[in-house]
Amino acid sequence: MQRKRFLVISGFLNVFKDLYKSSAEVVEMIKRTFKDAFGVDVKIGHLGTLDPCAVGVLPVALGKATRLCEFIEKNDKKYLFELTLGFKTATGDQEGKVLDVRSVPFISDHLIASVCASLTGCYLQKVPSYSAAKVDGKRFYELARANREVPERYKEVNIKELKFIKRNKNSLWFEVTCSSGTYIRTLCEDISTKLGTIGTMTFLLREASGNFHIKESISITKLMDLIVKREHFKVIIPVNKVLNHIPVVILNYENSKKFVDGQEIWIKKDFGNFEILRVFSICGTFLGLAERSKGEKKIWKPNKVIVI
Repeated sequence: MQRKRFLVISGFLNVFKDLYKSSAEVVEMIKRTFKDAFGVDVKIGHLGTLDPCAVGVLPVALGKATRLCEFIEKNDKKYLFELTLGFKTATGDQEGKVLDVRSVPFISDHLIASVCASLTGCYLQKVPSYSAAKVDGKRFYELARANREVPERYKEVNIKELKFIKRNKNSLWFEVTCSSGTYIRTLCEDISTKLGTIGTMTFLLREASGNFHIKESISITKLMDLIVKREHFKVIIPVNKVLNHIPVVILNYENSKKFVDGQEIWIKKDFGNFEILRVFSICGTFLGLAERSKGEKKIWKPNKVIVI
């Protein structure tokens, strides 16, 4: 059987995901366009799922960069969202079945500011029934759609900043910077509860995901046009730029060879509490990531060997 051929390419794309497209659909569209344009497959994956009813930044990894997703997708996220008070849905967004409708009491800007302050920092957030969390191999949303019991589960999230932006009758707009994995639908419900009412997330825009920012994002239509023209290289973001939150070590020829061969290396420089390093050869080639050997301060071992 003939081996599958892959396009030699490495880096990231900052894609703007449109409304009502799933993250998986966006990835499939890009993959199919590369296949049609070059006649070979491309390794591809996205970092941090955006729900179909959400829009905004969707980072996409290509080629060898797909092996680095775990070091990027846990970065902080920034969102702009709308909370509409007075009704609650099964899914926590405007797509779900309406479960309850109530009149909204008077809510002052001072109370809203107080609620924002109370939710800033770390707290245990309830995982929504309609989410991709798993129990016994089943997704929560699969159980919910089948009208089966969904276990109550909580996870710690960190709300770095929660700002009240504006209001229009029962519609409140906020901007939040938060840890990866924060459920904005649940945050909307928590805000509503603290305001003494119920509410639902009715708009969600991801403005940033780590080093990926909305002002630098590209539409899926423009990206596919560039791929067809074989000009996609214009928007590919180098691995090194995306990983710039990780310290760098430059190895001489001998240690570079050891690292690529999977051997431990001794590094004189003290990197403090950092547990992961970006590794470069003396001629500037990115070799991969090193992790500190357990119980050692100066000895590092390969975590990912990716010669680009």
